[in-house]
Amino acid sequence: MKLRIDGATLRLRLMPDDVRRLADAGSVTDTMPVGPGAALTLGLTTGDALGVTLADHVLTIRVPTVWAERWATGDDAPLDGTVDAGEGRTLAVRVEPDGACRHDGA
Repeated sequence: MKLRIDGATLRLRLMPDDVRRLADAGSVTDTMPVGPGAALTLGLTTGDALGVTLADHVLTIRVPTVWAERWATGDDAPLDGTVDAGEGRTLAVRVEPDGACRHDGA
């Protein structure tokens, strides 16, 4: 997974393995160490609606199950939406499969 944050916009790009794991298990996680004894975990799960939560150093993005199923069948359409960020604010969210892009371990 590749995460990009730009102000109140969050973009998540999924590698083909991420799409398969999301379809098979309903979730994908990746953890990045950020210092001694500290880490940030990025989680992607399926559910009824688009959502974003942050708790205990875990940023979780929830996508509708139907989108995970579409991506698993080869549909590469991105999911765009907004979520309520509280206090009258919104967060723009884009989740997109990166099936057309091939990586050599980088």
